[in-house]
Amino acid sequence: MKKVMIGILILIPVLIVFIVAMVSSIVSLQAWIAVDEVELTYKGGKVEAEMLTYSFDEVSNRTLNIYDYVDVKVYPEKAKNYAIEWRIT
Repeated sequence: MKKVMIGILILIPVLIVFIVAMVSSIVSLQAWIAVDEVELTYKGGKVEAEMLTYSFDEVSNRTLNIYDYVDVKVYPEKAKNYAIEWRIT
């Protein structure tokens, strides 16, 4: 009987921690988190990319993919606001 009580006393906190972790992961998926900051950096570097300049001759013969040149980081990382608009001028 003593071993059963010790087993139950160990099992109950483990179950509580597991249930809380599961509920928090489900709630974090459903919660709406606003975007604080969007950071564009040059690919492979730590310099922020405020302006990218390319001549027409460099990109005229192929399709230009912006993700080949910059890395995009959204803060906080679990933000759910996908209605951000940005444009290339």
